[in-house]
Amino acid sequence: MRSRERRSLLLLVLATALLYLPTLSAEFVGFDDDDYVTANPDVQQLDVLRIFDLHHTTLADWTPVVTLSYAIEYRLFGLDAPAYHATNLLLHLACVVLMYFLLRDLEVSASLALLGTLVFAIHPLQVESVAWVSSRKNLLAALFGLAFCREFLAARSLSATLFLLLALGSKGTAVVFPLWAAVLWACRFGALPRRAGALWLAAFAVLAAVRGLLSIASQALVIAPSAAGSMRLSERLTIIGRVLATQLRQFFLPYDLSLYYPWTLGHWGDPRVLASWAAVIGAAATVLWLARRDVRIGVLGSFIAFGLLPTLNILPAPYFQADRYAHLALVGGAVLGVLLLRPLGRIHQRLPAVVLALWCALVAVPTSTARIAVWRNTEALWNLSLRDTPNVAFFWNGLGTYYLKKGDTENAEPALRRALELAPDLELARFNLALILANHGKPAEGIAELNVLLDSHPESVRGQQLLGQLLGEQGENEQAMLHLDTALRLDPADKLARYHRARTLARLHRFDAAAQDFEELLRQSRAAVLLSGLAAVRLQQGRPADAVALARQATQGDPHQVEAWDTLGQGLAATGAGAGAESALRSGIEANPQAAELWYRLAVVRATRGDRDGARDAAGQALQRLDNSLHPAWENDARDLLQ
Repeated sequence: MRSRERRSLLLLVLATALLYLPTLSAEFVGFDDDDYVTANPDVQQLDVLRIFDLHHTTLADWTPVVTLSYAIEYRLFGLDAPAYHATNLLLHLACVVLMYFLLRDLEVSASLALLGTLVFAIHPLQVESVAWVSSRKNLLAALFGLAFCREFLAARSLSATLFLLLALGSKGTAVVFPLWAAVLWACRFGALPRRAGALWLAAFAVLAAVRGLLSIASQALVIAPSAAGSMRLSERLTIIGRVLATQLRQFFLPYDLSLYYPWTLGHWGDPRVLASWAAVIGAAATVLWLARRDVRIGVLGSFIAFGLLPTLNILPAPYFQADRYAHLALVGGAVLGVLLLRPLGRIHQRLPAVVLALWCALVAVPTSTARIAVWRNTEALWNLSLRDTPNVAFFWNGLGTYYLKKGDTENAEPALRRALELAPDLELARFNLALILANHGKPAEGIAELNVLLDSHPESVRGQQLLGQLLGEQGENEQAMLHLDTALRLDPADKLARYHRARTLARLHRFDAAAQDFEELLRQSRAAVLLSGLAAVRLQQGRPADAVALARQATQGDPHQVEAWDTLGQGLAATGAGAGAESALRSGIEANPQAAELWYRLAVVRATRGDRDGARDAAGQALQRLDNSLHPAWENDARDLLQ
């Protein structure tokens, strides 16, 4: 490597790293990061066979290489967000280096390769792919795809195949890389013989076709129910033209960037539709005309066209676009953008460099910095999105869900209600609103919201589960069982539904069935709350020794598990260990001094042991802490103990 190339690479790496340094202190955002990382069981369990199963998807997409990268990080760093952001930055830096070398392989001059790669590295449209952990699939697909192109040019076909497989396992849009390779081969770049190149390209095409079918199959459930799934081609084209024209404008003037850009149907008599297609066709014609003199311009133009193609067909587009959809297109677009400045050199030799420097300083860097700041914080992301598009229910739901996770229900509730005003059938918003109402002493309103949810989404597992839970807590145990059984029929692995069914079965005195549910859950986890629940059931079954053993395990796992202390106290009392029972109940009271029932049980144990004064004191404490609206069965007994 020449010293000039080393200096160029050093400049590229330093400039890119400096720009994206703030992402290292960013958090996971409330937009897909839970599904891809923080709440993804594949990340925590690292079952490689399951991850690479062709029928197993994450958010309707088959991305096993991405999931595997998260799983490895989870084992190294847990859920430390800066570590994941650091990986994204390193992947972007690797893409920048590979792009520079690919341009040099295409015999692009050192200065043009440097400037084109710099634009690619710092362009504001890149921020979403780099600063958002869930968009790592863009980075991995680009990294392996660019490596594939370089290996193909060097006639290292086996290693090229490996890199292509990794790219295809990272994101469906990687199907463009065999097309890029075909263009390079057709334009006689690289060292691969013509016949061998054709054979390898045919093999690459088969791999890409299989990946494309996987993408179509996984996205079918997303596209089919949407209006886009039934749109005619002519209707799609009225939107696609505006999308492409907007992306063309965003490359040069990246203002008003957002999380999504919703589009509505147009018609061919609309001047905006005609003007958009005129701009797109004009840009394509310009590239083709310039390609007559320099074949590399044609290659870069094809990179743009093929890079944008999957986003217009595989995803449920063209109802929206996103910055990350331009990621691969920027590989060619960045260099072509710099080439467009060349005619300015006729006015003054340094004018192209001056214009590019001003664009970077006044447009690219400030806009990228602002976008990075937005992607560092979930609240900022949703609020900015709502500022640009205030009538999108998806954004209101995202903001409400963020507040709910932070425990800020005061702001969460109005955001969720606004989301439901705009989209009454939005399942997650309705569920979260019901959850807020239930947790704030309004179970009847929560139940009403869940009934509305299940009218439109009867297959909602979480809706059935929460409704069953709330009905059980209100004493409507038979109705609760219907919903909890439905939740488990829809998803037999739903642990929360099984847990609340076990609780409901216990309230119905179906102790054997309740014990079976608790035992099933304990085979997967020895959580204190499960041990405590089974201990309480064993006590009701007349097995105090088993109850004591389980309750001891529960209190060792969680000393604040009040129910376990209660069961332990009752079990010890039943076996005649009065002193131990009193000690256990006092430990439970220390964990929660307001637990009125524990005070009552302590009074009973003391009375049994002949401590009348202690019994009266404990009974008084129990009645003092008793909610005036509640009248438990032991209330009269507690009053008798006061006498």
